[in-house]
Amino acid sequence: RFLRWAPWAYYFCQVAKCACASLHFDFGARHARCATCNHPPMRHYSHFNRHVINPITRFGNQGTGRRAFRVLRKEVVGGVLLRRTKA
Repeated sequence: RFLRWAPWAYYFCQVAKCACASLHFDFGARHARCATCNHPPMRHYSHFNRHVINPITRFGNQGTGRRAFRVLRKEVVGGVLLRRTKA
């Protein structure tokens, strides 16, 4: 998330026609409603968790988990190249 790289760093609302996208899981002090779209927290999801972490956790390196590893390698890691610079 510190890179703020869309869409992997964002939380999205899954309500139809809601364009809520946030870098932070911000639902106020009581965690009752989203500060952006006023929908409940259970209607929001982390794009990275949904498309990479959860399939790998559930299926390992087979089927859907293998596809998630490919997404991780090609789209997430392949899209960002961090290099150390000399001071």
